[in-house]
Amino acid sequence: MLSAIRTLAAIGCAFAVVLTGSSWASAGDGGVNCGSASCTVTVTVPGSPAGSILAPPGMSTGSGAGQADPSPSPSGSFFSTPCTYRPDPEYQPPAGADPHPAGSGGWYLMTCPDALKPTGVANTFSTVVWLSTPPPASAVAPSPAQLAAQARSLLRLTTPVIGSSPKPGSPDLVGVNVWAWVAPSAWSAQSATASAGGLSVTATATPSYSTWDFGDGTVITCLGPGTVYQPSDGENPVSPTCGHDYRQAGSFTETVTVHWSVTWAGAGQSGAFNDMTTTANAPVTVEQSQAVVTR
Repeated sequence: MLSAIRTLAAIGCAFAVVLTGSSWASAGDGGVNCGSASCTVTVTVPGSPAGSILAPPGMSTGSGAGQADPSPSPSGSFFSTPCTYRPDPEYQPPAGADPHPAGSGGWYLMTCPDALKPTGVANTFSTVVWLSTPPPASAVAPSPAQLAAQARSLLRLTTPVIGSSPKPGSPDLVGVNVWAWVAPSAWSAQSATASAGGLSVTATATPSYSTWDFGDGTVITCLGPGTVYQPSDGENPVSPTCGHDYRQAGSFTETVTVHWSVTWAGAGQSGAFNDMTTTANAPVTVEQSQAVVTR
């Protein structure tokens, strides 16, 4: 069939591929009919009634009665692309179908390449099948949870940018409230998507709170990025959300840790992971203001 298609492509036919008797069969009797603007390739497989779903030896479809159909392996699909399998232990066969003895195999969602559309775009074909022996490990599609873990590993979280008043690098004074915040540009949700076997799962990380270690033994938690200081806030106000008073002079390292909640959704399922964190730090110099006594 493939050689016939290559020959027809060489003479400039536009293809509309119609597979009867199988959505992915690659062998069998058939014919080629060409009209003025298109060619139709018809494939039939001896021993398989029209409209049936073919299965490799040892496999039956979820809609059948548990009989294995004589047919080529799905790895010999129209595009020579192997099928993938995903365990589907929750599948319940229809009434009257072969129940299959316990422990002799399992139900799998099989996804295979399908025929070309008239536009030349490939489809995929999926059905639930019973396998008496597990498919090769290389052909088993990842579960939604496995894809979620992969999506999580693809997340690239923004490193926090420390903002403060006085500005980073400027000396602080003992007893003067320091405003601390994470730059708003570094406080936004991030996402990543992993796809395989016809499934897609997206993991999303959302910043939820920040922990500040001011280097003098004080650690506080701020439920958000903190409040950006504005000149209109006055000369020595107290931050309404995230601030600290140093009680002694010296050099310190200010460290902020942003905690991200991570959830995932896709393929009809959802879940959550443990928090992820990102960290940044900045040096802080605290000085003691000197009193001047005059007469």
